[in-house]
Amino acid sequence: MAFLPVLGKFGRRPLLIASFATATVPLLLLGLLPGLPPVASGLLFAVYAIAIGGPTLLQWIYPNELLPTEIRATAVGVGTGQYLMP
Repeated sequence: MAFLPVLGKFGRRPLLIASFATATVPLLLLGLLPGLPPVASGLLFAVYAIAIGGPTLLQWIYPNELLPTEIRATAVGVGTGQYLMP
């Protein structure tokens, strides 16, 4: 697991912020420039998909470490359940 040493060295919050910032740029370009050639669109989407992979993993780690044990399961369930609600 090459992810764990990086996580331990830099910390959860800085990695989340950097990953979301990195994912924002290609997604913003895809939204602002709809007439890009297919190759450029595919490349931007690939960068976005790779950059968003980190926060997806950290979403399960970080809240579990922050919240008290008594409300942890409920709070994490509500936080992740927001993706399923319209």
